[in-house]
Amino acid sequence: MRVLFWFRNDLRLADNTGLHEAARDAAGEVVPFHATGSAAARHATPGPDEGAGSVAPARDRFAHDALADLAGAVGQAGSRLAIDPAPALEAVPRAARLAGADAVYWNDEYEPALERRDRQVERALRAAGVAVRRFHDRLLVPPEAVLTKGGTPFVVYTAFRRACEVLPIASPLPPVTRLAPHDLPAGAFEQPGPAAAPGRWAGGAAAGRRRLTHFVRHGLARYAAGRDQLADDAISRLSADLRAGTLSPRTVAAAVLDAARAAPRDRALAASAEKFVAELRWRDFYAHVLHHFPHCERGAFRREYADLDWPGDPSHLDAWRAGLTGYPVVDAAMRELAATGFMHNRARMIAASFLTKDLLLDWRLGERHFMRLLVDADLASNNGGWQWVAGTGTDAQPFFRVFNPVLQGRRFDPEGAYVRRWVPELGRLGARWVHRPWEATARALDEAGIRLGTGYPGRIVEHEEQRDLALALYRAR
Repeated sequence: MRVLFWFRNDLRLADNTGLHEAARDAAGEVVPFHATGSAAARHATPGPDEGAGSVAPARDRFAHDALADLAGAVGQAGSRLAIDPAPALEAVPRAARLAGADAVYWNDEYEPALERRDRQVERALRAAGVAVRRFHDRLLVPPEAVLTKGGTPFVVYTAFRRACEVLPIASPLPPVTRLAPHDLPAGAFEQPGPAAAPGRWAGGAAAGRRRLTHFVRHGLARYAAGRDQLADDAISRLSADLRAGTLSPRTVAAAVLDAARAAPRDRALAASAEKFVAELRWRDFYAHVLHHFPHCERGAFRREYADLDWPGDPSHLDAWRAGLTGYPVVDAAMRELAATGFMHNRARMIAASFLTKDLLLDWRLGERHFMRLLVDADLASNNGGWQWVAGTGTDAQPFFRVFNPVLQGRRFDPEGAYVRRWVPELGRLGARWVHRPWEATARALDEAGIRLGTGYPGRIVEHEEQRDLALALYRAR
């Protein structure tokens, strides 16, 4: 038996369910294949309201690195990574034919567009007499594996998490070490442009393993207590690896849980491991929601908010994107995103709340901007996070939560280190004023060399007024 394995968002040889099964079934006669035109390109091309600029340069480079790393690993396993730039519906059946494959194996995706694509590819393969086997790999728990007692999908995270916690997390699978030689074109993938100067984010399974090891050794023990601190290094920075599949969620979960088991008396480590796995389950939860409720891909999960008339000033969108709102923590977050393709999760919530609850602009504008620039842009997680903040999603208290950007900054960046890094205009302003420079004394501003409105902008809106308008907007529904 000869099997074509179709790599997608699972760019690794280790702990890869579909690849492992293919290697077992075909006794090593597995042809590795990737269709570079197969990814769903939602938001890949900015619309007229999304601003100019290239699409996710950090993500392009990460994907290039990941494919290069995979190609190297495939070579060490005795084969070559076949690559076809055509769309999957054309590329996969052609590759199966050229490889003389009896079957094509792959790991499932759960985004609506990808599910539709996969059904089309499967029909084309079966019509050509080629068998298809599909596997769960991308999440800790696949859709349909957990449902309410009434047989419906969960729409509340806490109940979802509790249902998942009674299920065992599968152990990581060993790497596949032998793949089949073949005559398929090796192909090529487009060389990305130069990476942004700060925060170069290397892609690939090898780099992902290094990040995981560093986090477990140096960040995990502080994760539960420090994960929301914007200037701390207690976060994992594994989100792009999970999105591209250069690491599996099972491997990540096993690493943090094993670390906690190895130090049973370390309560901080145990709490951090538990909290981190709970965050992995948020990733599962949003993937399940998108799978079961595909309408939320482009509109409100809560249909009563589907046609909200967002009254914000469209010109404020550009100020938000550029990090020129006059609210330092918001501006720091947006500048970090523009410079690196990454944003701390707490900063994402602050920036998203500001766009929707302070600027009163449609959450989908922000969602698209994040999808365009984030190196870890994951449709389900990004969509779910934006709707949670906007009050249109699955949250039990949909619109009452309005983040005060000053209080958020003072709580999660108390010394102002995060703001000073990304908003250098405020670099000499003390912690007392750095999150509210409009209240600083004239002497403090003068000593810091700041002139509001020229060197750094004044506030484009007043939070207290906008909060009241936001609550009225939602209550009117």
